Amino acid sequence: MTTATIIDFDTQTTARAPERIMPQKVGSALWAPMFAVSLMGFAVGFVLAIVKANLIASGGDPLDIAAVSQ
Repeated sequence: MTTATIIDFDTQTTARAPERIMPQKVGSALWAPMFAVSLMGFAVGFVLAIVKANLIASGGDPLDIAAVSQ
């Protein structure tokens, strides 16, 4: 490994690519679970929107409508 000095910063030259850093490792391990959670959250929000719209359309109790909104 050699070190070359450039005007503003030091660089290092290696024979092979550097290893992945921790955020890259975590990101590659957790992308699928995070994507699954986002799909589930979208589905739950969509169902709650349908329930709320049904309560409003049928003239439901305002307290029930407010409870679904929370």
